[in-house]
Amino acid sequence: MSARGSIANNKAQFDKALDFYTKAQAVMEGTSEAEHLCKIYVLMGNVHRRKGNPDEAIEYYNKALEFGKLRTDKELTANALMNLANVLGIDSAKYDEASNLYQEALAIFQELDDTQGIANVYGNLGGLCLRRQETSQGIQYLESSIELKQQLGDLRGLADSCGNLGSAYLQADRNEAALNMHVLAGGIYSQLGDLYGLTTTFLNIGSVKANLQENQQAIDSYNQALQIAQSIGNPGMVGKAYEGLGFIYERMADWRRATEIYEQAVISFERGRRLEDVANMYARLGDIHLENGNTPDAITYYDHATTAYAKLDDIFNRRRTLAELYHIYFEKEDWDNVARTTESLLEIAKQLSDTSAIAELSVAMGAYHMERGIARNAIPYFEQALDAYRQIKGDERIAQALLDLGISHLGSDGEDQAILYLAEALELCSNTDDLTQLGHVYNNLGLAYSQKGELQNAINSYSLSLDLKKQQEDLQGISDVLANMGVAYRDAEQRDDAIAHFKKAVVLYNQLEDYGPLASTLAETGTLLQHFGDPKEARAYLAQAWLIFGHLEDTASQNQLIQQLIQLLDTRENVLAYLNQGMGKGGFLPDVNG
Repeated sequence: MSARGSIANNKAQFDKALDFYTKAQAVMEGTSEAEHLCKIYVLMGNVHRRKGNPDEAIEYYNKALEFGKLRTDKELTANALMNLANVLGIDSAKYDEASNLYQEALAIFQELDDTQGIANVYGNLGGLCLRRQETSQGIQYLESSIELKQQLGDLRGLADSCGNLGSAYLQADRNEAALNMHVLAGGIYSQLGDLYGLTTTFLNIGSVKANLQENQQAIDSYNQALQIAQSIGNPGMVGKAYEGLGFIYERMADWRRATEIYEQAVISFERGRRLEDVANMYARLGDIHLENGNTPDAITYYDHATTAYAKLDDIFNRRRTLAELYHIYFEKEDWDNVARTTESLLEIAKQLSDTSAIAELSVAMGAYHMERGIARNAIPYFEQALDAYRQIKGDERIAQALLDLGISHLGSDGEDQAILYLAEALELCSNTDDLTQLGHVYNNLGLAYSQKGELQNAINSYSLSLDLKKQQEDLQGISDVLANMGVAYRDAEQRDDAIAHFKKAVVLYNQLEDYGPLASTLAETGTLLQHFGDPKEARAYLAQAWLIFGHLEDTASQNQLIQQLIQLLDTRENVLAYLNQGMGKGGFLPDVNG
């Protein structure tokens, strides 16, 4: 039965071997031929592994392992452990599990003084070390394996170890030594008629030629691997051949051919149920499309990659593709998708206990909700940021988080809580030289007190903020504080002070060409003048506000101002005549932009 298993080298032979083993299994199950049945399970596992069916291979190797342990047959148990590790070692998430199984098998083979078994485990451990990028340790295992297999005259095992040693040399950038090992392995596989081994050899030679920048020779090797892999029906190896070809064409800047080939690799890896390879190919396709300015396709492939990495629980690669999506959406100003990717990145940061990332991403999410005008949704994110910054221990960052929390509570009618956070921020800012931040805190304290109705406290806080902003010549900040002070004085019924501060704010907003606040402040000033000042001056301010709201396409505000102007000018016809006259002169206030 072992002999018949050794000739299974192409798809038809694989299928015949499976059919034979399945029939043998049916005959032997329920009989006393347990040892032969166990060997059949191993052989069926081997066929499925070579066909690229890892789940089925694991199923049969586990059956063999159960038989070996049940019969206390150490040799059967060790071989089953090693075969099971061979399949598990394909998946990077199961490297540790595979390594433990190899070590368990090695201990049994050493106890049995089984040189063949020891040599096999050394070879397999060497291959696993290469996949884990543990090159020096891998080379040691493989050199030990080759020495033992040469003594035993084990050609197939020698070829396997030579191929793995060639890959180790390639990792160590010893290209000629790597090529010699792969050629030696290929010669043995050819002698044995082992097409599976030959496929691996051509893939490996392609990698060496690619590393040597010999593109055409690499393409030739990958094409040979592709042809053989297709003949034996192994979709995983077909995918690897396509992946190698895609890499070469990508390096040659033949983007169209590279993407077409990578897409073929995806199809093959999906057939072979190699999700990790599928995810990597999607990410690579995303990179190529992004590099060539094709953002819609880049988004599609990065999304596919992110989903696949999530299924694999591959946090680091998922974070990379999410970061790429974040940058694309940010450039497109697609803020909802920016928020979606930021939320996912925040979840990953929490999984990794990355305190700095938690803080920054929480601030970003809080800012997103503030921009959308939903302050209550921002509060939990700013609280997360504050907790993270307290762990990092930086007064300026903590103060900023407290300020953000204060502002978000202000936006959700939580004045008392806002004052508590702002007072703590004020204490921290007072110990630093950051006058800008201190000015912001005082301004927001003023807003909190104003909302709470403590108008004198509000005016005092605004005054301190104003002094600081004047020291820094911060015109935007000065104009905002002046407007806020105007509101506080108005609510305190100190109308002359209110009008004076509003007028100063108007001058600065006009200078800054900040038309939204300019129009609102003109309207506030005009309203106060309408009821407590000069009606002529009032209508000029209201009309100027009407004119600017028109440029801002704010019809609702314009209609409100028309009603106020009717109160001053008696009829709509009078108002329209006044507005037309003013527009003909370019405005209603000589010093304010029309």
